[in-house]
Amino acid sequence: QYAVTVDTSPPNLNVTVDGVPRVAPQADWWDAGSLHVLDAPSPQTAAGTQHTFTAWSDAGPQNHTVVASGPATYIAIFGVQYEITLLTQPNGFPLVVDGASDFAPYRFWCGAGTNHTIEAPTPDLGPRTRVTFLRWSDGGAQNHTIPCTAPATYTASFRVEDEVVVDTSPPGLQVTVIGVAV
Repeated sequence: QYAVTVDTSPPNLNVTVDGVPRVAPQADWWDAGSLHVLDAPSPQTAAGTQHTFTAWSDAGPQNHTVVASGPATYIAIFGVQYEITLLTQPNGFPLVVDGASDFAPYRFWCGAGTNHTIEAPTPDLGPRTRVTFLRWSDGGAQNHTIPCTAPATYTASFRVEDEVVVDTSPPGLQVTVIGVAV
């Protein structure tokens, strides 16, 4: 018999050995010459973090058979992605992520260690409504780069002001608005 370990990088992810789901690392004794099927379920997602299978340390495909020919360690290597959520206040305003337009709320997965450009363009709501960009929740400029280092939510806030027209009938009468004669 040979001591065999099936592990993952990063650690503690799920693997399947001979059809049995397990949490890595998993140590077993295999009979010499026996066949065993290794699988790395992908993606594995929890709490805004997603692990996607990349490779096995023995260069085998995601699901493959190995022969017990000596002590061995097989490592399933996973790439890490994080969920980024973009919101606007008020909701539903346009957003631009890496040059592609969409609307809030918008979610995307990004590879750990990558950077992405987010923009909250000022929408045109018509001639009688003025919209002003106020801030992103992370303090960034209206168009700025964010790092992908953990799950995150970013909110772009806007001020919406509607034009109010006060008229009188008959025309020309004086009106007071908030204590000011107009």
